[in-house]
Amino acid sequence: MSSNAQDPLAASYGVDRVVAIARDSNRLFILWELTAAGAGIAKDSLGGAAVQARLILRVADGLGATRDIEIDEWLGQRTVTGLRSGGSYVVALGWFAADCFVPVAMSRPTALP
Repeated sequence: MSSNAQDPLAASYGVDRVVAIARDSNRLFILWELTAAGAGIAKDSLGGAAVQARLILRVADGLGATRDIEIDEWLGQRTVTGLRSGGSYVVALGWFAADCFVPVAMSRPTALP
């Protein structure tokens, strides 16, 4: 079967993933997808704390600073602003509870201009 340039993109692909794209010198565009299987494995590793776990995007720069953004959607997109020009960032999607972060998926490093 050949692909047609007018075929719509799928809403989801059934894989745990995070994609980060530089929008400009201080913004990242982030899209993510979380599957039930990925969520289950990560939450199981939290044990009893999983009941209070929050789904977050963790934006980490190459200097050790992180920013946690609580999200509700297992499939979504967001723009993150206020980042350091010239910085390199990795975004992780995962569960946070009891001072423990369990990543499910991580983006590739993305450099801002």
